[in-house]
Amino acid sequence: MKTLRKIMHLTPLLLFWLMITVFFWSWIFTFLTDAPRKEKIVLFVECDVPENTYIASRLEEFPSDVIRLAQVKPFSYSMMSSDAIRESDLYIVSESGFHEYFEWFAPLPENAQAPGEVFVFNGIPYGFKAYDKETASGILTKSIDYPAENHYLVFGKSSLHLMGNENAVSDEAVNFARYLFEIE
Repeated sequence: MKTLRKIMHLTPLLLFWLMITVFFWSWIFTFLTDAPRKEKIVLFVECDVPENTYIASRLEEFPSDVIRLAQVKPFSYSMMSSDAIRESDLYIVSESGFHEYFEWFAPLPENAQAPGEVFVFNGIPYGFKAYDKETASGILTKSIDYPAENHYLVFGKSSLHLMGNENAVSDEAVNFARYLFEIE
């Protein structure tokens, strides 16, 4: 009985150390597997992305001297804070989402070219049609669960990989956007 009491008495301390250990190793793992913003391309998608690791791995195959990591995340990834979403390089958003998050998007760069329809808002081109609800076709349809609404690929106003933006280090967002139309 004394042994059981000792164990029960030490359980909170053991749980505390277990939590500290988990947090420490999670931090180490993140530190080792993440990259600084200037070395990664980030794509946020407004809808569900069950195959985000597939898309990210395909983006990492794209040859680049600047980018060494790609991340693809749904908007729900940053439920507590929208800072990570605001700093994204690329977005796939619905038409209604475009209006809701408009302040995060940059006009379409002049050197950006992709097949398909250009999305124009207030006379200014902002992106490319990524998914057409009428034909149920678009880019990455096997990897993204598009709802029945048109979706557009747009560029981030705070992207470090879009020349013309403040603190931009490259123009890789344009190349990666074009490459998204080639991935199956």
